[in-house]
This record gives sequence, structure tokens and C-alpha cells, in this order.
Amino acid sequence: MNKFKTLGLAIAVSAASTALHASDFSYNYIDLGFGITDDENSSSNGEYRTFAGSFVTPMGPFIAFESTSYEEEGQYNVDLTAVGVGAFTATGSQTDIFGTLQLVNADLGTSGDESGFRVSIGARTALGSHVELDGKVKYEDVYEDSDTSIAIALRYYATPGLAASLNYDTAEINGLEIDSMYAAIRFAF
Repeated sequence: MNKFKTLGLAIAVSAASTALHASDFSYNYIDLGFGITDDENSSSNGEYRTFAGSFVTPMGPFIAFESTSYEEEGQYNVDLTAVGVGAFTATGSQTDIFGTLQLVNADLGTSGDESGFRVSIGARTALGSHVELDGKVKYEDVYEDSDTSIAIALRYYATPGLAASLNYDTAEINGLEIDSMYAAIRFAF
């Protein structure tokens, strides 16, 4: 991966995002999630843990970060860290589209480390005054083979600053397909 090309793309996303306008969704949040993983090679479930979030900068784009762990004893132990920039815009009174560009590092345990980038494009839509549907498509060029995957969340806001969600996430990590189902809590600020 050419780090100069990635840096140039990040600067372009940041510059373009200043023309985008605000929405009713908060992009200042922290998510904590716990759940299970299911991979194609095992009949048992593994563990999934994530700490992720974003915050909007004064210039307009947001900074997005993620620290996720996939673990099944004797099968895999992966710690993934991602950080990057993103932009969003309202496409109507109840829907936003967003995109992120992140640098990714995957600690594969005894198999070493891999690093690369991820591009995500998604939408957030309000299904009511307290319910949100969030979905995205992710393209990752981190491992020997690149991968496209999806993530879906159904989120219930008890208050504007506190939400609980049910999530489904697919990933191909170093050739292993892993599906994750987890619950998360979001603190928006």
C-alpha cells in the first residue's frame, strides 16, 4: 500500500466534506459491543468485542476509530484497530449517507500483523422517533486478498444520548469468513 496515496485520499475526503451539510444524526459517539462470532470452519462460537466511535471536527469531517477483537479458542485470535476520516450528509429529513476512509492494522496473533486500508459507504435512517437503522458496505485491502463485507445495526434511543443496538457484521479476515452478532450500547454527545 502506498501511504502517500492513502494520505492524499484522506486529505481529499476532508476537503470535500466541508461542502457537506449537517443532519439530525449525531456523529459524536462511543459504542461498546459484545457478542458472538461464527466462522466457516468451526461448529462452535467465538467471542466478539468492540470499542468504536467518532467525533466531528470543527472543519466538518469526522474522525472514526475502532478496536475490535475476534476470538475463538484454538481457531483464531484477531485484534483489529482502525482509524481514519469520514464525511456525512443528509439526503432527506430522516436519512443520512456517510463514508469513511480508515487505516487498518490487524494483529493475527502467531500469524503476525497485516495492515492496509478500509473504505466504507453507508446510510443511517430514522424508522421512528427512537429507532434507527444503520447499514454499510465495507471494502478492505488489508490481507493478501481484498474483501467486501456488510454491517447492519438496529438501534433504539432511550434518550438522545443513550442507545442500545442489535448488530450483524460480516468479515473476511486473512481468508477466514467470520459472521458476528452482537449487542452494543451507544453514548452520543
